[in-house]
Amino acid sequence: MEKTVSDSINRKLVDITRKFYNYPEGKSKGNQRDLNIPDLFNINSATTTGIYNHVSCSYDFFSSNIKSLLGFDHKKFLQGNIQFILSLLHPTQRDLFDNEILPLLFKYYHLYSQKRKVTDLKCSFTLKMRRSDGNYIWTLLELRPFKTNSKGQPIHSILSISDISLFKKDEVNEFLVCKKSDAGLLKKIFSTSFSSTGAKYKFSKRELEIISLLAEGKTSKKIGEILNLSVHTVSTHRKNMIEKSSVQNTTELIKLATIRGLIENFNS
Repeated sequence: MEKTVSDSINRKLVDITRKFYNYPEGKSKGNQRDLNIPDLFNINSATTTGIYNHVSCSYDFFSSNIKSLLGFDHKKFLQGNIQFILSLLHPTQRDLFDNEILPLLFKYYHLYSQKRKVTDLKCSFTLKMRRSDGNYIWTLLELRPFKTNSKGQPIHSILSISDISLFKKDEVNEFLVCKKSDAGLLKKIFSTSFSSTGAKYKFSKRELEIISLLAEGKTSKKIGEILNLSVHTVSTHRKNMIEKSSVQNTTELIKLATIRGLIENFNS
């Protein structure tokens, strides 16, 4: 059953890739293995690195330290291509990747390929993945295109996978797009989050007002006076935000909003 699900995800990825590059059935080879990869990618660390081939939906390189991260030999990823790594996704997140994250990736690839600036992008997202021992860990995946075709579309990207289990305190999936500025610095241009069930959530303007005031240390009573709301209404908004973002309390809610730039974006 698990293989059937992963096969379905793989077909979706191949289909959307073919559509993006306009390659007909059977013509999406493009597997170039002539890259010179420095040995530093094989260092033993909490982050592993690979070279993803967008055209063939495969990997031209995977650092051997993936075994210390997920427990599988790096040859498994090279031989199994994208299908193998997708088979490691937690069952509750396979649909999320297929229906939410993947379309977002190609949306920004398409937009910045037209501008010939796709190599200025770095796309990051969090997913829960299965280790060889059967346990799941939270990982951060980052894709940064570095080689393009004549249309400006990405051909190769550096893929990094990091274990963030020690820092991950909620069951929320993040998706973030950063763009390199003229000064060479990465700046966030888009971010969104998904709940543990895969449902996308978004705070309303009123909820953002309440989060901002909570971050300033205002009590529910004071917030009610400022916004002309009852204490009960303020408390209800706060409980709803805690529930939809899958955090434990108001402190975590404020921290989450701050990390995602929600308070900053609202105030600006």
